[in-house]
Amino acid sequence: MSEDEAVDLAQQKSELPLNNNAQITDFKAFAKAVGYLPLAIDLAANQVRDGLSWSDLQLEFEAERQAVALEILDSFEEFEYLPLEEQRRYSLQACFNLSLLRLKEKKPKLLKQFAWLGILPEDVNLTISVAKVLWDIRKPIIVKRALIDLRQRSFLTDGVATIEGESTYRVHDLMHDLARNLIEDGILELRNLDSSRKSLQGITYSFPLAHCEFLERYQELATDGSWYSLPNDGYIHRYLTWHLEQGEWTEEIHSLLQREDSKGRNAWFEACEKIGQPAIFIEDVARGWRLAEKLYKQDKARAIGLQARYALITATLNSLVGNLPIGMMTECVKHNYWSVEQAWTYVEQMQDETKIVGAIRTLIHHFHLSKTLFQSAVDKVCEIQDEYRQASVLKELATLDGADFDKLLSIVRKIQDESKRASVLSELAKLNRDYFDEALSVTREIQDESRRAFVLTELATLDGADFDKLLSTTPELQSESNRADMLSELVTLDGADSTNC
Repeated sequence: MSEDEAVDLAQQKSELPLNNNAQITDFKAFAKAVGYLPLAIDLAANQVRDGLSWSDLQLEFEAERQAVALEILDSFEEFEYLPLEEQRRYSLQACFNLSLLRLKEKKPKLLKQFAWLGILPEDVNLTISVAKVLWDIRKPIIVKRALIDLRQRSFLTDGVATIEGESTYRVHDLMHDLARNLIEDGILELRNLDSSRKSLQGITYSFPLAHCEFLERYQELATDGSWYSLPNDGYIHRYLTWHLEQGEWTEEIHSLLQREDSKGRNAWFEACEKIGQPAIFIEDVARGWRLAEKLYKQDKARAIGLQARYALITATLNSLVGNLPIGMMTECVKHNYWSVEQAWTYVEQMQDETKIVGAIRTLIHHFHLSKTLFQSAVDKVCEIQDEYRQASVLKELATLDGADFDKLLSIVRKIQDESKRASVLSELAKLNRDYFDEALSVTREIQDESRRAFVLTELATLDGADFDKLLSTTPELQSESNRADMLSELVTLDGADSTNC
């Protein structure tokens, strides 16, 4: 940040105006020391709001930064010779340490709650319902207060609100590392786990055990302790096998993917299908297969048996997807048997490009795509090798309300065939005038003159087409017929100078 931006942030976060020269001088000295990093200033402002002065804080900061640097360097003098980015890293670490120390002094329980965040996956959105399980707290209001408190102290940032409008929270990458370090240092008081179900028998504390305790809390919410009967909170189904792997509970993963329900169907697939997320099952099978491969050196027979099972499951899924008629998929969504997201899960597994194109077109024409699905569709289009098919779908995606033109443009620019690239660009230009110049530039590079003339004519029909720029391309056309067609199209433009034509 600039110095002025840092001052604005400090006044906003600390809620205390820098109303005299001494305070401003003290703050600017601190801001310079931390390299004007927003997160460092944010954390410090919280402590100032709690009663510290900027000068007091800088004294603490300088001492802590020396301690942090001396853990790695032979002497603090070497600090001054480090690259700026490394100096900032040490400074930020010092700010973190001071914030944690303050939290330990004032709210030790909240510090432990912060530490539990270290077992979550990176960049996940944390909701109140998940935090209830994570912290083993029954009352939502208590959980909400703790989340707000951590947010106000900058240990959490705002996440993406749920469809229902519920606020969520995220853990900054650096904060996530801090929380995990606290767990590894043994700050949590973990309850005794059933040693018969945990391979780390005899170990009183470890990072994997924290995952296992978290899982056991979730298991208490499931009917008869069965994973496939877990309530859908938008989190645990997606990350169940991830936590099982982190907790070194790998046999539970293989058991989960093998178990059948009362109807003889794969229970976990049915559970994922029920919440409209069959893709979770597919990802979990891939995880199970990878873990089975790791098992090969210890138990070849067991590893081969597991891999054979996962191969059969994968083959069955691919067969189902390959034989799924697009019309049937559409009808399932129309009659609310599937959500659009469920249908898209099957599109994701398709390998045949013709079917992929057909399925995407069907979904585009019949249903509204959320921003997330639009992004997924664009990513899938990127995988299409045939540029003709790719270009045709890109044109249709561009017509959607709220289409991300910049994202589409990044793909269009990679199309090797000049004619196809120009054609899609002209389509984008029809919808957004900002792309006219680029579309014209690419069109002028088309070697096939007939194709070039055709695309130039398309550009001439656009609202707000640049008459003079289009007219300058006409002499480049060698064919009289092509020139005549182009000029006749230009004459029809609003405001066109027919004399020049």
